[in-house]
Amino acid sequence: MLCWIAPLASLAPRGSRLRARLLRCRSQTVKRVCSLRLSTARAAIRCLIGSPRSPRIARAPLRIGAVLAAMLMLAACTSTGADEQTRSAGQVGYPQVQGNLTRVPPDQRKELPAVSGPSLGDRRPISTQDYRGKVVVINVWGSWCPPCRKEAPDLQAASVETKDIAQFVGITSKDYDPAPAEAFVRSFKITYPSIYDPSGKVLLAFSGDLPPSAIPSTLIIDRQGRLAVRVLSEVSKITLVDMINDVADGR
Repeated sequence: MLCWIAPLASLAPRGSRLRARLLRCRSQTVKRVCSLRLSTARAAIRCLIGSPRSPRIARAPLRIGAVLAAMLMLAACTSTGADEQTRSAGQVGYPQVQGNLTRVPPDQRKELPAVSGPSLGDRRPISTQDYRGKVVVINVWGSWCPPCRKEAPDLQAASVETKDIAQFVGITSKDYDPAPAEAFVRSFKITYPSIYDPSGKVLLAFSGDLPPSAIPSTLIIDRQGRLAVRVLSEVSKITLVDMINDVADGR
C-alpha cells in the first residue's frame, strides 16, 4: 500500500488538502505495518531460545538469521515510530513539522496581547493590532540562527500564497546590530515586515507561550486575536499553509 500512497502524495499540489490527507493515510499505514513487524520480531526472538530437543549446531544458522531479522525489524519500527511522533508532536495531520507543534481548539483559545515596535529597516511603527480580522502569523527569528535561514524561503513562499487571508510579521531575536538582520531580509527576499527587537522587550508579551530559547518559533493567531497554533521549531511551507487555511476556516 505504501508503494502507491507516496507517489500519489508527491503528485498532489504542494499545500493542497489532498496531499495532506494522503500523507496522513501513509502515516497510519506505516503504524499498522510497524505493528505487524514488531509481532514478527518478537516471534523471531523467541525462536532464538529454540527448543531444547533440537540440536544446537543444526539450528545455529537459523537462530542467527532470526536474530538479524528481529534486529532489523525492531530498528525499522523504532525509527518509524520516532518519525511519526515527531511529525504529530501531539497533533495529527500536519506532516513535515520537526519539533513541538501545539494546536489549540477554537473553544480553548485565549486572546494574545497585540505587540508593536519599530520595523526592521525604516523603523516605522508596526502593530499586530492593525491586522485584526486577518490570520496573523508571527515568526521569531535571528540572522545568526541556521534553522531560521533554512525555513526563510518557505515562510516567504507561504506568506505570498496566503496573502489574502493572512499577514506575516517577523520579530528579530538577539540581533543587537540591525545590519546582519537587514542583510538576512535582503538575501531571502522577505517582503513581510519584521519588528526589530534587540532587547527582547517585544517578546516579553509572549513570555507564557514562547520559551526564550525557542528560535525559530511561529505563532498563528486567529481572526479574533487568539492563539491557534504554536510551532517551536522550523516549519515548512506545506505545513504552514495547511495550518493557516484551517485557522482561517475557523478550525
